[in-house]
Amino acid sequence: MIKIKNIYYLIFFLHSLLFSSPDILKFNVSNYNNSDYISLNDFVKQHSLQSNYYETKDKVEIIYKKNKIYLSPSMTFIKINNQIYHLNNEIIFKNSQYYIPLDSFYKSMELAGLPFRIKNK
Repeated sequence: MIKIKNIYYLIFFLHSLLFSSPDILKFNVSNYNNSDYISLNDFVKQHSLQSNYYETKDKVEIIYKKNKIYLSPSMTFIKINNQIYHLNNEIIFKNSQYYIPLDSFYKSMELAGLPFRIKNK
């Protein structure tokens, strides 16, 4: 049973290397309330992503390869294109910056089919 499981992981790993070329996104991780967060401002700047802030709706829009990501402070949901995803923790606005919960943000990106990996600096 263990050998079959190891073979499965090996095949998955090789498939990932050979047939996909995801972007590797790098950033610093901060910890709030025992959860890992990333700075949205740093994330956008480091990766030259386009972003817009809509003051009347208090929403941020990030554009990544024709995909639109929408989020708001104190919310536990993000919208990627026309699909809504739940985050495990709320988006934090602290020291004039937005912070997004790392694990559930990555999971939402993965579910939306955005092909990249996240890596700590």
